[in-house]
Amino acid sequence: MKPVLFVFTILLTSILISCAPLSMPVASAPTFTLTLPPSETSTAEPTATSTAVPTKTPIINRTTQGTLERNETWKGEILITGDIVIPRGITLTIKPGTIIRFTGQKDNSPIYDPNAYIDTADYQSFPNDPPRIQSNMIGIYIDGSMIANGTPENPIVFTSNREFPELNDWHTIEILSNGNISLSYAIVEYNYHGVDIADARKPNSPNIEIHNNLFQHIAGCCVCTGGGASIFEEITIEKNVFTDCNHEGIDTYKDQNLVIRNNLFEDNYVGVVVNDGSTIKIESNIFRENRWAAIGIWNGKNGSSPEIHLNNFINNQVHIRINNSNSTVDASNNYWGSENPRVFTGKGLVLFRPFSNTPFDIPVPMIP
Repeated sequence: MKPVLFVFTILLTSILISCAPLSMPVASAPTFTLTLPPSETSTAEPTATSTAVPTKTPIINRTTQGTLERNETWKGEILITGDIVIPRGITLTIKPGTIIRFTGQKDNSPIYDPNAYIDTADYQSFPNDPPRIQSNMIGIYIDGSMIANGTPENPIVFTSNREFPELNDWHTIEILSNGNISLSYAIVEYNYHGVDIADARKPNSPNIEIHNNLFQHIAGCCVCTGGGASIFEEITIEKNVFTDCNHEGIDTYKDQNLVIRNNLFEDNYVGVVVNDGSTIKIESNIFRENRWAAIGIWNGKNGSSPEIHLNNFINNQVHIRINNSNSTVDASNNYWGSENPRVFTGKGLVLFRPFSNTPFDIPVPMIP
């Protein structure tokens, strides 16, 4: 065999042998465990997890009509289609920036008689009120707790869902005798009663905090207290703006115990109404351009003697109007805009001296 052919044969044979499958056993490769550091963004769940939801964990945006069955949180934009009831022991928390729209003039789950009639007594005093059928108007009724604290930059809004909203589009936020509310940096508008503190507040009763809110375009009272029931626990309403309240900015029924402080009442029918036997301190507020009176006092069966001090009264139709009451009212140390306090007394008496010749330095409340 020639040398070249011999070399070629050897090489070809080597290649064929290397490509052939091995029939002989091969030793196993050594085994070892690779351990990786845990990822900081890992979302892996343990292999054994409970499917039960802790009872204290609130659900999100669940109830749009009816009774809350557990703690709930609202955020974003929510359309409420029927009456909301917060029962005792349940808390509704509303996050800053939440917009709550109520179906205007339509209630899918009324808690009132569907045949409820219009309040004719209100129509006698306020004949220009828009029509009101309470069973068609959605409300939030609180016997538990509602925490609705916005911020100046991200207020909470309670409003109508209609393209062109009107007064009476929805009913109220009503606080019952066991109810708690913390309401701040919120806008409440286009309902019949803004916030209604409906029942008696006895000593050591649940808390009510209402401050730094804007109440506007409301058919009745923007904040109503008592609803005919006595209120024994002192409640402070402060640093709010009340404007275009078609009846009253704050309406106090009989036997109230209120402090009304550092609010602005502007362009309402009446700024504050004081009724029978109330103990009310009205101090350091601004009353400006209210259409019937800044403060109205009447129905004096038991006498109402509010303390009215350190307020600025500016261009109201009447600053203090006593109607059907024999009350003697201490309204000393206020600014009246002139030496004429614009007081209509009827039967009662207003003690307005001494008074300030210059406005008090009362900052306009910080609102949304």
